[in-house]
Amino acid sequence: MENETNNKEVVEQTNDTKGNTTPTPKKGGQMNSMIYNIGVPILCLFQLPKLLVKFGGLEQGFSNKLGLVIALAFPAGYFIYHLAKEKKTSMMAVVGFLGILVTGLIGLLELPREYVAYERAAVPLVFALAILGSNFTKSPLVKKLFYNPMMFNTEKIEQLLKKNNTEKDFEGTLTKTSFILAGSFLFSSICNYFITQHYMLDESLSFNDAYAKVKLMSIAITIVPLMIFMVGAIFFFQKQLVKHTGVADSEELYADSITKN
Repeated sequence: MENETNNKEVVEQTNDTKGNTTPTPKKGGQMNSMIYNIGVPILCLFQLPKLLVKFGGLEQGFSNKLGLVIALAFPAGYFIYHLAKEKKTSMMAVVGFLGILVTGLIGLLELPREYVAYERAAVPLVFALAILGSNFTKSPLVKKLFYNPMMFNTEKIEQLLKKNNTEKDFEGTLTKTSFILAGSFLFSSICNYFITQHYMLDESLSFNDAYAKVKLMSIAITIVPLMIFMVGAIFFFQKQLVKHTGVADSEELYADSITKN
């Protein structure tokens, strides 16, 4: 799974069917992430080894490994660039980066292909367990993702919660939202495992072609459903937040940096 998330991304507003606004990641950042983490690597995996053999005169086995290294260099380089630019990163990005390194080692060392399935299933599983486990700490991950000063006027919300005596209800909403998020990553983990097993164990495909097909199929079978889960979690959280605070419009709860845009 490619991780592309960063809490410091600029947020915009999108309208739901009732006219409320929900902050969403800046489209430019999402597009760059998709290009470097998915688009370019897929092209490199499918076409680069063939071009290296045809125009570079390289041996097929070496071309496949070189193509794999170059393909994985793009998401790895994007992670390093983003880290150097923002001066900070997230657990999701680090785990995703480590996953890239593991995949590269599996391919270069010609380890059993099923190891790729374990790696791709493990990444979202780690996220799911981290989200659930953080509920038992003072800083649940769901708070950092959905309830932070960059998105919401937390001071105002906490005052309203205290006034309405709904602080415990709000904590319950955070827990439920974390279950939705964890469930989405668990679903992604299961899908990743079976998709990867299906293609990586196909001996008629080279490692590069099989891995490219895995990444391509993951867009429709894992990434899109995961995004749907995420959007659902956001709207659930927003709806419950309006209920607990008693405001008429959710826009009243957003941070000034969002409402002024």
